[in-house]
Amino acid sequence: MQHFLHRNMMKIFNVIVIGILMSLCWLSAAQEQENSTLNYPVELMKHYITSEEYDLALETADKYLPENVNADSLIWLSAFIHKNRHEYLLAAEEYAKVIEMSEDSLLVANSADILIKLVAHLESRSAIDILVKSVKEIDDDINYQKLIMKLATLYENNYLYSEANDIYSILLESDLDINARNLYIKIATNKVFEKKYHEAVIYADKADTAIDSVLSAEALFIEFLSFQALGNNEQALPPLIKLYINFPEFTKLFEINLNLANLLLEADEKLAAWYVLEKYYPLANKLEKELISDKIKEVIESIKIDTGNMNYFNNFDLNFDSLIEQK
Repeated sequence: MQHFLHRNMMKIFNVIVIGILMSLCWLSAAQEQENSTLNYPVELMKHYITSEEYDLALETADKYLPENVNADSLIWLSAFIHKNRHEYLLAAEEYAKVIEMSEDSLLVANSADILIKLVAHLESRSAIDILVKSVKEIDDDINYQKLIMKLATLYENNYLYSEANDIYSILLESDLDINARNLYIKIATNKVFEKKYHEAVIYADKADTAIDSVLSAEALFIEFLSFQALGNNEQALPPLIKLYINFPEFTKLFEINLNLANLLLEADEKLAAWYVLEKYYPLANKLEKELISDKIKEVIESIKIDTGNMNYFNNFDLNFDSLIEQK
């Protein structure tokens, strides 16, 4: 009797196990079918894009949006089509939508990178509006920083220097991993364009201190331009001297040497001015050599000497210490 009951119990148990396994298999198949159904619009769009049937692909997106759970992918594919058709405004708007709605970090990052390139093809006002919206919506630091820096560049390209500086100030006050020195230099440069020279000097000084003891060539050049614009040549001279001494590879060597010679002349350091011009002359291009030759003649005439009798630089010691201390 016990053996009979045991066998019946085992049969019942096996039936239950088989039933559970069959239920799990059914659920798995149903899930796969559901996933296939959900992905169907995306796959259909991909098929149409591969076949270059772009209108059908866009019609598919319109048909299934916005209810489809893969709406972000459908919008991204629509943006891809518009970009390939050179419909840049439509493409940019679609990529901005992906940034706004998608939880897929890769899709958002890709959309941000493409949007940054696309805005170059847009009218300035539209480009700015789209980027402003995207900056507000994006929630990861890396893509936020890329988009907002592109927005600042757009502002600068459209002479909106104050708006660009507002962005740089926001970044300086944030806890993002930024290069403070570069932002200070950007702000100082924009202040020069705004003719706010006193403020430009302040930010240029901050750029100096932001990189330990190494002076920034860009910051020093901005200081020089600012003081020169203010008509304060006495204070314009020290940053120019520091550029001359510490940054012999700086890109604006001609401007540095010619302006340094002019300021040295004004400071009655005529031999030093002549020396600077003579030293730079072999490095100058044809046009620069003509300008330097004219300036050397001016210096020689002011000294009133006969240059053919002797080499005035044999024992000359170019010492700028006293002039640098004036700052």
